[in-house]
Amino acid sequence: MADPPNDDEQNKLVTRVSTTSSTSPPTQSVSGTDPAILREFLEVAKRDIEIRQQELELQRQEKANTHEYAKLALNAQVLDKKDERKDRRSERLEKMVFALVSTIVLAAFLIISVYMGHEQIALDAIKNLGLIIISGYGGYQYAARKFSKSSDGE
Repeated sequence: MADPPNDDEQNKLVTRVSTTSSTSPPTQSVSGTDPAILREFLEVAKRDIEIRQQELELQRQEKANTHEYAKLALNAQVLDKKDERKDRRSERLEKMVFALVSTIVLAAFLIISVYMGHEQIALDAIKNLGLIIISGYGGYQYAARKFSKSSDGE
């Protein structure tokens, strides 16, 4: 049988095992992560924050541009409506002037024909004018109803 090892050899063995097991790699910190990885993570986070700030600034600019566009579009619409009202007013005025001039010419024709002794011509003109007015009104009503039925069906 072998002799039991002496105490000096046992102490050397224990210290050698304890020194090899307690040493840690020099690149790890207390928390267990590499400082280079931590720096890289912080750089990525910083870039993400910068990109987010740029995106927010672009959104603000887009909202400002949209607001400006809306104001300009509204002003253009106001001007268009103003011009449209002016055009409608002038169109109505032209129709009224035409109706007035036509009525004056017709009245003058009837008065002159009666004054010259051609009452039969005046009566025929009034009959024909009545038929024209009634036919025109009937055609107008027919077209208006047809248009309203087609727009209701859509």
